[in-house]
Amino acid sequence: MRRLAILSVLAVTAACAAPQPTIVQTTTATDMVHLTQGFATQIELPDGERADNVAVGNDQIVRATAAGQVVNLAALAGSGETNVIVRAVGEDGRAHVHMYRLSVTAR
Repeated sequence: MRRLAILSVLAVTAACAAPQPTIVQTTTATDMVHLTQGFATQIELPDGERADNVAVGNDQIVRATAAGQVVNLAALAGSGETNVIVRAVGEDGRAHVHMYRLSVTAR
């Protein structure tokens, strides 16, 4: 009987703990990275993390590529503001999200 009660509590807890989607977006409080057209910049992730996915708001002005523990940013033609969101995976397998606002200026 005690075993049944414990299993019932665990089943209810598991049902209530279902993961929900999370919206990830930058805000005005997000760190700003300044880029100059024609120059490259790198974001080095903390030790033990590797970039898993990189998303850029406006890929017409910035190209971002993940390479292990580094994200390469290259300012393309044009100027303006956009954002980059980097999803990284730590050695423990947990996901980490890093967000930056990007300001691109012409040379």
